[in-house]
Amino acid sequence: MVKEIERKFLLWENGIDYSDPYFLNLYQEGHYHSPVDFKEIVLEIGEKIKQGYLELELGKTLANKWGISFSFEPIEARLRQEGSKHFFTIKENGALTRDEENKQIGEGLFNQYWQSTVGKRVEKIRLKKPYCGQTLELDVYTDRDLIIAEVEFPDEISAMAFQIIGKEITKDDKYKNRNLAK
Repeated sequence: MVKEIERKFLLWENGIDYSDPYFLNLYQEGHYHSPVDFKEIVLEIGEKIKQGYLELELGKTLANKWGISFSFEPIEARLRQEGSKHFFTIKENGALTRDEENKQIGEGLFNQYWQSTVGKRVEKIRLKKPYCGQTLELDVYTDRDLIIAEVEFPDEISAMAFQIIGKEITKDDKYKNRNLAK
């Protein structure tokens, strides 16, 4: 079992005032002229990710079938394609810290169950970038004006010491990918 310790930050969404100091840090330090400039760069050189959410009972059944054991109460089961790699993940509820099990699966298994995620999918372009000693995962969503930065940490102390970039949304369920999926 893996502990995911992650903070999330909103970097772009329609209706946000980008003169807010939260936003200026990232764009100024990253040498981008504006959020639009930043978005274009991510779209140009990032990696496409598509993920879909399975009904929880099917996710639990697949986890059992594929030998994935977990000792937590899952809230989501997900299929993800990153480039040519395919993954199945099951996660518990949580904000900053939560348990998850992640398994790389073959393309055939991914395709076999992908149809089960219709209506519960999200696509984004991800660019990984070093920032303040961590790796930012910058996600530009392709079906809406939304950019989110995620940062994973080895422990909660490191997570809480990290400089805020954008609006903190770690605890906001509205921005969980399972809730953004359509």
